[in-house]
Amino acid sequence: RHLDAMVEAGVDAWKYSVSGKGSYPLFPSKVLPYREKYAEEGYYQWVVEQAHERGITILSWEYLNTAPLLTARHPEYRVRFLGRDDRRKEKDDAFACFLSPYGQLLKDFCVEVVNDLGFDGIWFDGSCLFGWGGAYPPGRYRWFCCCDRCAETFGKDTGLDCPREVNWNDLTFRRFVQWRYDFFEDYLVELGDYVRARNPY
Repeated sequence: RHLDAMVEAGVDAWKYSVSGKGSYPLFPSKVLPYREKYAEEGYYQWVVEQAHERGITILSWEYLNTAPLLTARHPEYRVRFLGRDDRRKEKDDAFACFLSPYGQLLKDFCVEVVNDLGFDGIWFDGSCLFGWGGAYPPGRYRWFCCCDRCAETFGKDTGLDCPREVNWNDLTFRRFVQWRYDFFEDYLVELGDYVRARNPY
């Protein structure tokens, strides 16, 4: 009925997540840890089939940068927050660094969603990549990662030491901001190319 109502309303694309709030898969993923209670086998394939029969494109809504079940198993994958790591909250532990193995796992998870479940693509939420302050005072908390992997890569790319706090008066910090944006732009292009290259259709 919902899909028929969408057709009547002229909807031709739909976001329907295969992950629970907090970015844990609701199906037995081969790539990322999943909840023991997940959707019945074949459910998502059925949802996709029903959408396609009605001419509706279906995308899986996903957070881009959180993987709580994975980071619980591998704390070393967690983002180290720039300037605020001493006051992190439990929910902050879900954020995963793209330079950790999570960067590759996310690509493989997207392939799984598109190829195995049949979704037409992924719609990412949480991809602002810089700027949300949560409950912390504005300007103090940013989730830019300054873990050892990021610091080493930033150093190799720029010859500079990774900053450890938000300071817009610091030229190195401003270079770090641009470097981070460039990195994410490249990563997102790589992710899209990776999924398309492995899609059989």
